[in-house]
Amino acid sequence: MAIPISKIIAYSDGGTQYNRRVWTMPEGYRQPYVVGKIQPLIPKEAKFGIDERIHFDEPLFTENGHCRISEELEKHAVVHIELGPGKYLKNIFVIPDSITVDLLITNEGGLGYQFYNPSETCSITITITKADDKNSIAQKIRNHSDDLEYRQYFLRKALKKPDVAPIAKSQVEFPDLMTAEQAAEYLQVSLQTIRNKTSSKELISVKIAGILRYRKEDLKGAE
Repeated sequence: MAIPISKIIAYSDGGTQYNRRVWTMPEGYRQPYVVGKIQPLIPKEAKFGIDERIHFDEPLFTENGHCRISEELEKHAVVHIELGPGKYLKNIFVIPDSITVDLLITNEGGLGYQFYNPSETCSITITITKADDKNSIAQKIRNHSDDLEYRQYFLRKALKKPDVAPIAKSQVEFPDLMTAEQAAEYLQVSLQTIRNKTSSKELISVKIAGILRYRKEDLKGAE
């Protein structure tokens, strides 16, 4: 379902420095929710606020990976936090509880977090902890972009809110025809191992629309 968006405040983490940009949306704009596709964090309809300070020569996160962001957020406004490659948010605390949180994949392949205010104007405080993405969360979500439960598992695991209970690890459903990345995750091996076994004919693959795919049934025999 599409949601109305009036403004986007976007933070982009660059490690030793960060950007803060403000975009306004046309009146009546509604952002579509596209499952299974990469959505741009900033829609093409957005208008950049040229009077806003955009670049800060200081890190967004502390040496221990902590960050606190406070903004005055109007109704239907959004705060986006875009992380660099290989990073994810380990802990997320949000005040007030009415703010909704979503997890997105950026065009660059990293993780983006969206904090949306569905109610009246309020002061929002986001306290977060950044960590290394050692479990390849971004790649796993990209591999299973249609699996909303899988995405929500990683988000709910990070959220620390009174009304959000811990959830069990999601059991992702692998499709009958997998990409090389999905096959590597399914067999719990590296992508290079999949490529090597494909070249040596140890793994059976089929080419569909010019892309190699692997049948789940064939992979079961390789476990």
